[in-house]
Amino acid sequence: MGGDQSIDVAVSSNMQEYFNSLQKDIDECYSIALEARKKGLDPEYKVEIPQALDLASRVEQLVGPKDIAPKIRNTTKKLNNRELVSLEISREIASGKTY
Repeated sequence: MGGDQSIDVAVSSNMQEYFNSLQKDIDECYSIALEARKKGLDPEYKVEIPQALDLASRVEQLVGPKDIAPKIRNTTKKLNNRELVSLEISREIASGKTY
């Protein structure tokens, strides 16, 4: 998985097994998709959608900047509104703030 690799969440061992099983299946699907793309029948040679722990990680991987995911998570907790979060983060990036 790209970006952040894990998150600390208290879960039962059954739930952790379930999450591990899902991740294994997701990894297998990505592997199949990558092999299919290597055949050159699609305009892209890689799978465009990276695996990500959450929306913040996906944003960081797809549009950046690097290390923005923690700031997105913190701002989301503070504002609890994705639209306002996107505006706040955009303002900071436009003002030249680095992460």
